[in-house]
Amino acid sequence: MKLKIVILFCILLSIAVNANDLDKYLFSISDNVGFTFLKTLPDAKSISISGCGTGGYSSPAAYLINPAIIPYNMERRFSFTYLNSFALLNKSLIQASYPLKIGYLFGGTGFSVSDTMEIRGDTPTEEPLGSYRFTSMTLSAGYGLFVVNGIYWGASIRTISEFSYMLAKTSITFNTGFIATFEKFRGFSFGFSFLNFAPNYRYDIYSSDYIVSPFTVRAGATYSFEISSSIKSVVYADFIKANDSEYNVAMAGECTYNDIITISTGYIFNNDSESFSIGAGFNINKFTVQYSFKPYKHLLGYENALSVMVRF
Repeated sequence: MKLKIVILFCILLSIAVNANDLDKYLFSISDNVGFTFLKTLPDAKSISISGCGTGGYSSPAAYLINPAIIPYNMERRFSFTYLNSFALLNKSLIQASYPLKIGYLFGGTGFSVSDTMEIRGDTPTEEPLGSYRFTSMTLSAGYGLFVVNGIYWGASIRTISEFSYMLAKTSITFNTGFIATFEKFRGFSFGFSFLNFAPNYRYDIYSSDYIVSPFTVRAGATYSFEISSSIKSVVYADFIKANDSEYNVAMAGECTYNDIITISTGYIFNNDSESFSIGAGFNINKFTVQYSFKPYKHLLGYENALSVMVRF
C-alpha cells in the first residue's frame, strides 16, 4: 500500500512538472527567482538544526518545511517566532495547528521588513535621493491526515506579497509532502516535500520580464532514540535543492535532558553563505522557548531567532 501511494504521488507530480522542466527544477540554477521570503526557515528549531526536519520535528511551523509533519505530530499547538537576519531584516511568523474529526488543519502568517536604507545616485557622497524599505507578507493554510500504514500526507496553499520602493508583486504557491514511518525501525521516519510550486509571475501583461518562485525539493530522515532514562536524542539528515542554488546537504543532532532542556546543533554542506548553527530550548508545562544562532560566511552577519510555542 505504501508503494502504491508513493507511485500515485509521483504520477501526479509528473503531470504538474513535465520532463523538460525536471532539469530546470532539480539540477540547474534558475534565473529571475524572487519571493525569497518563501525560503525563510519557519522557527528557531529549524534554524538550530541547519534547516533539517523534512523527516519530522516538533513544531506547528514545521508544515512550511513539510506539510505532512502536522498530522505526523498529532498535536494542537500555537507558535510565534521572531528572526533578525544580517542585522538588517526583521521577520515575524505566527503558526497554529488544530485537529479536526478527520485530519488536521494548520496555517499562519508571516511578515518581513528591512531597515530603512538611503538611495543614492552614481556618486556615493551626494545627497540621498530617498529611502528604501522592503517588506514581505504571507498567509498560508493547509490540511493533512494519516493515510494508511504509517503514511502521513499534507498540502498547503501560501500567498506572498512583496513591496519595494514603487514596485509590488503577489503570487500564490502550492506545497505538498509525505512522511513514512516503519514498524521494524522504531523512532525512524522519512519525508519528502515539494515547496513553492507556482506559475511564473509577470510585472504586467505587456512585460517580458517575469519572476520564478523558489521551487524547492526536500528529502530527509529523522531518527529518535534514548541514550539513558533522562537523556533523549534526535539526529537529522536532509537533502535540499532550491531552484536558485546548488543542492545542499544538512546534518544535525539534538539532546534533551529530562524533557526540560534541549541543545541543538547542525551543519549545512555545499552552501555559499551558511555553515553551522546552534540552539537551545527550554520546556515547562505547556510552553517551549527556543533560541537559535546562525552566522553567515563572508562577513555577511548572523541570524538570531526566538520562538515561543504553546500546546493546548
